[in-house]
Amino acid sequence: DWRQSRDIARMAGDPICEGNALNNLGLIASMRGRHEAALEAFTQAAEVRRGMRDTSGEAESRLSVGNALMALGRAPEAYAVFQKSLALAQASKNLEIEAASLTNLGAFEGGLGQHEKALERFRKALPLHRKVGNPAFEANTLMAMGISLQQLKRGDAAMAALGDALPLFQRLRDAPQELRCLTLLWKVCLERDQRVKALDYLPQALVLANTLDDKPLEAETCNTLGIVYFHTGAIGKAAEHWRKAE
Repeated sequence: DWRQSRDIARMAGDPICEGNALNNLGLIASMRGRHEAALEAFTQAAEVRRGMRDTSGEAESRLSVGNALMALGRAPEAYAVFQKSLALAQASKNLEIEAASLTNLGAFEGGLGQHEKALERFRKALPLHRKVGNPAFEANTLMAMGISLQQLKRGDAAMAALGDALPLFQRLRDAPQELRCLTLLWKVCLERDQRVKALDYLPQALVLANTLDDKPLEAETCNTLGIVYFHTGAIGKAAEHWRKAE
């Protein structure tokens, strides 16, 4: 029990064990969806680690504080905390936390429409994710890059980023993110009037949407397939997919 470990560490005056126990309590609470409890534990862990001048450990805990704040819908506060975790990670040369902080900052900035600023963050984060061997963060950073590039009407670059992200999600067996990436790919294709190219992604997206029981996206994908087949002359396939979309 991590609470017992925390209490024993406090009584023994062992800040290293106390900080680790608090951080683990935060992780458990987060996994259970108890984000207020997670926020409290991560905040305490960060303070304990700050008190013992463990800059790298504090960076890790501050990043988790930011994630908890995001889960609670307190995005502006999270953004400030991610800036803090980035500075601490850079000071302590903690590449993993630096990369994650950069990606989180970029995602926030992209959500505000600050896509050039977001792309700068993502470009700094990517080589770090690759260096520390974090394919999940690499994939999500690439997809976030693709979204910002799409918004900036840089279709070729968006397709390249999303195309790099897709096999990573597939290797990770992250079906929800794979579906999101496939959906972005076919939408970018259609924005560029590349209907035949969109057929590389639409059928895969339809299968995954069905597997994940995402009815709204399944219907949208099915209807879009009908439109694409119609415009490419496959009238029978178009009618079949329109019937399924009803």
